[in-house]
Amino acid sequence: EQWKSSFITLIFKKDDIFLINNYRPKSKLSIISKLFSKLISNTIIPLCNKLLLSIQQGFKQNRSTITNLCIFNHSILDSFKNQSQTDVIYTGMEKNL
Repeated sequence: EQWKSSFITLIFKKDDIFLINNYRPKSKLSIISKLFSKLISNTIIPLCNKLLLSIQQGFKQNRSTITNLCIFNHSILDSFKNQSQTDVIYTGMEKNL
């Protein structure tokens, strides 16, 4: 439980210093929890990468929505060049608070 504890500091953003909405929280975790997390992730991530497809963009190091967009753009341009069809399915996920 102690590893999950953090120290929260309020950082002032702008405008009126008396309004709580003008501050953002910044949490500082203990160094032990950060070290343990790094050790675990260095072990788990290579194992998970073996299970993911090579075209997977999310949750992989050096990949992002930008790399996904570049691959998608390349696929669309290839389909124009080859006069082929590309089907796209868009999904939306929303986090419920």
